[in-house]
Amino acid sequence: MINSLAKSGMLKVGLSLIAMTVAAGVQAKTLVYCSEGSPEGFNPQLFTSGT
Repeated sequence: MINSLAKSGMLKVGLSLIAMTVAAGVQAKTLVYCSEGSPEGFNPQLFTSGT
């Protein structure tokens, strides 16, 4: 009984470490922003100019 609880705990710790590693890799990417266009607004129903 205790052995299965220890295995279960180790599995949870291992999965948590893997999840944190993947999350850190995703957060390390930089944000790419394209500022070529300059819209009048962000609601396409109200504005007709594309750039």
